[in-house]
Amino acid sequence: MKAILCWSTMGRTRQILDNLIEKGLAVPMICVMPNGNPNQMAAKPTQLPESELDFRDPSNRNLYVNSLEKDIVPYIEKNYRVIADPDHRAISGLSMGGGHTIAAANEYPGTFQYICPLSMGLWGEQPDIDEKLQGLKNAGYKLYWLACGKSDFVWESAKKLDAKLTENGLEHTFFVTEGGHTWANWRVYLNTFAPLLFK
Repeated sequence: MKAILCWSTMGRTRQILDNLIEKGLAVPMICVMPNGNPNQMAAKPTQLPESELDFRDPSNRNLYVNSLEKDIVPYIEKNYRVIADPDHRAISGLSMGGGHTIAAANEYPGTFQYICPLSMGLWGEQPDIDEKLQGLKNAGYKLYWLACGKSDFVWESAKKLDAKLTENGLEHTFFVTEGGHTWANWRVYLNTFAPLLFK
């Protein structure tokens, strides 16, 4: 719950979204913040038993992304009053969550119509990236909104993703700011892309 607690406190998610909705700048929405980084000590308030998994092991690749598609989205759509279709689903995350956002869009094209990775890009060799992006392009989406600060340590990876999106003909926004891997930037990003969702 580290990421969840941080977004709720330092990220000011509740205040930002409530203010945008109250002013009519964003449509009412449910913001779901699952924990994609359970190894953090702050993420263990219930002390539930768990199994250690090496995320570097190729057999564990995309376990969390698969859970988003197969567990989390179906749970939300079954238990909350939402419009259960891709036009009413958005995905975003920062840093590691940005990586999850990119992977979820690539692995499950068409599930989310609004895709907003923050402070993340393409890392390492991804020989199938063109195929994945073409799959996303063919499935269709309404918004691809990438953001990163120029002094962020992931800046080069974000530029690489921007270039690949352009090369593959995917319409997108690359929102560039000064600064780095900071909550000051991420609050600006949320304030900027939230009004674009579900419109």
